[in-house]
Amino acid sequence: MVAFKTSTQRVHPWIRAMWLFYYEYLGIQNSYDVKWSTEPASWRPTSKLQLKKNMTEVSKNEDSSANENLTQFMITIYPTTGLIEVQGNAYQSFVANDIPLLLKCVNKMIIDQQFSSKDTNDPNNNVNIDQEKTVLKTVQNKIVKNSDTKKSSDTTNVKESQLLKTLEQSTQVNDSTLNTSIQSPDSISILEDNCVKAIDKIETVLIKNVNEKLSVVIKTHTMALEEQSIMLKQCMAEIQNKQVNATLEKKGQTSLESENVKLKSRIDASQLKIETLNNSIQHLRSDYELKLEMSKSEISHLRQDNQNLKVKLSGTQNDCQAEIDHLRYIIKSKNEEIERLEGTAKALRETIDQQQDAIISIKMQPLPQRSYDSYDNFQNVASTSKAKDVNKSPNKVETIPKNKNLDTVNKPKSDVNQKPKVIIVGTSNTSRLNTNFLSKNFTTTKYTAFHLEDTAKTIEELKLSPAPNVIVLHSLTNSLKDNSADNCVTKLDNIVQTTNKKWPSCKVVISLATVRKDKDTYNNQVHLVNALVRNHFIKYNFVSLCDNDNLATRGKPIDRFIKDDGFHLTDQGVARLASNIKRSCEEILNCQPSTKSSKKPYNYNNQRYGYYYGDYWGDRWN
Repeated sequence: MVAFKTSTQRVHPWIRAMWLFYYEYLGIQNSYDVKWSTEPASWRPTSKLQLKKNMTEVSKNEDSSANENLTQFMITIYPTTGLIEVQGNAYQSFVANDIPLLLKCVNKMIIDQQFSSKDTNDPNNNVNIDQEKTVLKTVQNKIVKNSDTKKSSDTTNVKESQLLKTLEQSTQVNDSTLNTSIQSPDSISILEDNCVKAIDKIETVLIKNVNEKLSVVIKTHTMALEEQSIMLKQCMAEIQNKQVNATLEKKGQTSLESENVKLKSRIDASQLKIETLNNSIQHLRSDYELKLEMSKSEISHLRQDNQNLKVKLSGTQNDCQAEIDHLRYIIKSKNEEIERLEGTAKALRETIDQQQDAIISIKMQPLPQRSYDSYDNFQNVASTSKAKDVNKSPNKVETIPKNKNLDTVNKPKSDVNQKPKVIIVGTSNTSRLNTNFLSKNFTTTKYTAFHLEDTAKTIEELKLSPAPNVIVLHSLTNSLKDNSADNCVTKLDNIVQTTNKKWPSCKVVISLATVRKDKDTYNNQVHLVNALVRNHFIKYNFVSLCDNDNLATRGKPIDRFIKDDGFHLTDQGVARLASNIKRSCEEILNCQPSTKSSKKPYNYNNQRYGYYYGDYWGDRWN
């Protein structure tokens, strides 16, 4: 074995030079087998920094017929101390042939790239290895076979002057080889880049595996300590047995003494190993204790921060609780005020209902019998006097009653009795209308269509002659549930256009959607659709809108007009809807609003009685 030491600043150039020469240059050749290892199995810390050793293994292939060991030499580098060891059966060839080439590579790296400013600028660290303190020594190789026989090889000490002389001679011999191998600038730059990448990779691997290796070392040392303790106990037991046997058998005393000496030597070796392991464990324990103290300090800081957060949180909770109590007090006072207002509203509502019932009962009273025969008497008197005047006077005078319209006199009787025709196409709410008592100014026919699609189909299938004067459409309430507001307006516009094309002289009355109380979203949809319909159909002069807002107050449905299902109208709601449709039809037909009839019959046998809403006498349907 040969070893030499360099400064720690020059360790990295030596590593790079060996990497370039052995691994990059000789390793690609088929005649060499080069292995580079940074994680040897027998690793141990060489300094307090606990850096891993970088090991370079170089083996040269020989003929397969040779039985000798193929490994020529193994190079071990200690980066923390600067020591480089060369072991193997061909270490002398390393001194004679490889050191000059490696030395030139190192000097070239330091001069060209200035690897370390401290290494190149410090006058104490010269560039040439010839001026450094280089120590080469040959140590004795010990090979133990079967734990009994030992062979020692010769040890030689090579002086510094002899090594330098050998290096100079080898340098002169190998100048041509070095010039051909590494003088190319491109190859040197490529090799330098590869060397830098390799060193970075080595450092990354070292940092990555340091914690893992520490745990492995502790485990290994613990197991070794246990094994040594077991061996020590076994040795002590053997010693005791041997001592007992020595006292009993004098003939084996000499052999026992020799065995005792061997056992004592083994015990000493075991104790030495135990002390080494204890020192390593103590060192690792101190490191872990230091880390534990640091962790405890961090934990204490975290606890302090947590305590501060708890204090702040408690203060925030107190403030929030005070605010919540204040809001609860306000809500309670508001609820009391709401209850008081609801009680007042309920009382007012009851008063209004009572007043409405009183008004309805007053209106339901039969009117005093008017003298409907006065006109007939007047007509008879007039005719009698007229006859007398005719007999007395040669001229004939035609008498016209005062309470008759002049147009009816000039029109034929068939034209006077012909009334406008109104068609109602709507949902189940309009199907409950009593068309016989809807209005005296027009005749009414109703058709049932639950949705806008059904309404369009009904309009297309109707074949009326002559054409109706007014068509009332009431299908928005059911369609807005499954269609958007814009879609409802589009479909309704198509129906209106179809009606106008089919009967150009026909007027169209659109009954707006009635309010709903099953869901607030549906009720909001009702108001949205009605607003879009008002805005869209204002451009048509033949279209009129029937507003049904009197079924609600401030957008909210009135309970007595809507059934419990939320969208069907009660009897009172149907009566209110009929009044709205009647008023819209009379307005678009320019008819005089009809007044309450005094000849409305009451049929108490069928338990049906009349309700009067506005200008309309409507029946109550069960």
